[in-house]
Amino acid sequence: MLILVCGLPGSGKTTLSQELSGRINGISLNTDSIREELFETRTYSKQEKEKVYEKLLECSQKNLENEKNVVVDATFYKKELREKFISLANKLGKKSYLIYCFLDEEKTKIRLQNRKNDKSEADFSVYLKIKRCFEPIQKNYLQINTSENIQKQIEQVLFYIMKEQLKEKYQLIETHISLIFLDDTFAYKIKKPVKFSFLDFSTKEKRKFYLNEELRLNKKISPAIYLGIVDVNFQKDKFLIGNGGQSFELALKMKKIENKKKMDNLIQAGKISEKEIELLAKQISNFHQNAEIIKDFRYNSAQMLADQINDLGNFKKPINICCFMGKEVDFILEKCNKFIENNQDLLLKRQKIGKIKECHGDLHTGNIFFDKYPIIFDCIEFNNEFRFIDILSDVGFLAMDLDAKGQNQLSDFLIKKYALFSKDPDIEKLMPLYKCYRANVRAKIAAIEYEQKKDENNREKLELYLNLAEGYAKNL
Repeated sequence: MLILVCGLPGSGKTTLSQELSGRINGISLNTDSIREELFETRTYSKQEKEKVYEKLLECSQKNLENEKNVVVDATFYKKELREKFISLANKLGKKSYLIYCFLDEEKTKIRLQNRKNDKSEADFSVYLKIKRCFEPIQKNYLQINTSENIQKQIEQVLFYIMKEQLKEKYQLIETHISLIFLDDTFAYKIKKPVKFSFLDFSTKEKRKFYLNEELRLNKKISPAIYLGIVDVNFQKDKFLIGNGGQSFELALKMKKIENKKKMDNLIQAGKISEKEIELLAKQISNFHQNAEIIKDFRYNSAQMLADQINDLGNFKKPINICCFMGKEVDFILEKCNKFIENNQDLLLKRQKIGKIKECHGDLHTGNIFFDKYPIIFDCIEFNNEFRFIDILSDVGFLAMDLDAKGQNQLSDFLIKKYALFSKDPDIEKLMPLYKCYRANVRAKIAAIEYEQKKDENNREKLELYLNLAEGYAKNL
């Protein structure tokens, strides 16, 4: 495969390229070394640059033809130059990947001033000159912030290449924290190397731990679906699931169920009635009845619940950028905090009588199948605070999700039937709070997704959940 590492002078291309080529047993090529090889005195003229890139292309072709992985380090400031190398890879039947390195300008300036024993002769004036004429990258590529740890940079690049390769063979479903690859029979879930305020998958060790937790917990709810953990291997120049080679990542292997049987799709098709909701309410009630009681009073305490709700405030900036709803966020948090403060005794009582249990934590219509009977899957594994919750918080999530899909009558029916099966005396009092909290969480996720991909779909989701949360808050 061919990996083009491009960016402005001082952006960290060479360090990344050399480390990356070593990781994949590849060849590292760069313009500075070739220029030094070709010219005793360097003028950086147009003709000189053309000869350097011609030689770089020639060396890349030779190594690709010899079945080597090639990492090319150059500014690639012209679209035409990038296209030549991509065309070469296509001609030779090789995959190509484009990585763009960037760094804060002040840090770049300092880095260029402090260069020692570096083949590059570019200073900050050269940086500014190339910056002015750098042609935007329009095709699929990965941006790397080179102020981060080099090993993290390498992991990001390889994870990106893995994703691009596997989605050619499998159908890809991507969330803010996972990649799910589907074939005709199985689903393979890979955790992204991300870290947020509510989860940490930033190292392979942590991802392995939480994959095992996900397998353990979900086997209790749907043992027929969760099958085990398999390797994602790197072999020569390819990423493969469950085959020989060097283990790069781990994936949770699950039985695939037809997407049309998922509850959210059945709702869209008009195939969910009160009959299905009653079956589901009974199954959820039975699950909660048998779930382990959490005796640690930290969980779902007034303080913890307030902290979880207030985390939305950390996303006010992207929310305002997206849809100018910062004032609505303030209103939601103010109403929730006041309700929690006024009902601390009720929350404490529910802890004492065993209503805080090891619940599902992510109970919405996208995590339920109907195949003669309801199949609940994908419970929260990455944060005990999200799973060790009041049973009404679980139900509140599903009720909120039904409201979000315009199914208010089914939402009310779910709460009515769950109250009947569970005989919970506090459901009417607490349901507005937990529905508000769940809309709050979904709004936060939508804000994260909008930061990752600023499109209309993510903006609409963010507005939807903020409007729902605001409506619930008015009832507190």
